[in-house]
Amino acid sequence: MTGRAHLAATARAARRAARRPVDEQLTAAHAMLVLLVVEIAIRRLRLERIARMLGVRVDLRPSSAPRDVLALRTLPPKAQRQLRMTWKVADVWPFSRGPCLRRALVAGHLLRRLDPAIRLGVANAATEEPFEAHAWLELRGRPLEDVETYRHFGRASPGVTR
Repeated sequence: MTGRAHLAATARAARRAARRPVDEQLTAAHAMLVLLVVEIAIRRLRLERIARMLGVRVDLRPSSAPRDVLALRTLPPKAQRQLRMTWKVADVWPFSRGPCLRRALVAGHLLRRLDPAIRLGVANAATEEPFEAHAWLELRGRPLEDVETYRHFGRASPGVTR
């Protein structure tokens, strides 16, 4: 997407946001502010340090936990709203391609009272297809999105950062 197209998409998103309920507008503004901090930090600091600043765990241990997606409707309404608004804001964020790490950091910060963990994974590592990396958020050991095609990426020894 070109710079002009990004600006147009951002303007459309802002107009749609103005029609949302006040609690959603405030949550979106909070997510946007945290996303701005993350955008600056991600260019200057290591992931572990950013996560620590935001109060989110980065779990780089291999996992044998079930990979079935946690149904968002099982979360408290406030957490559902925070996830929805974070994803909406991150999807129109014009300063980066592939917003998954930024989205996971922001959502993790907003949901920190639920003790989320950021996971990293890779797909297509052993094939001829282009290498693909992804970051996602897990609650209660279950991802909030389908990550079945990704293999966990991280340390072999226990190394959870807080």
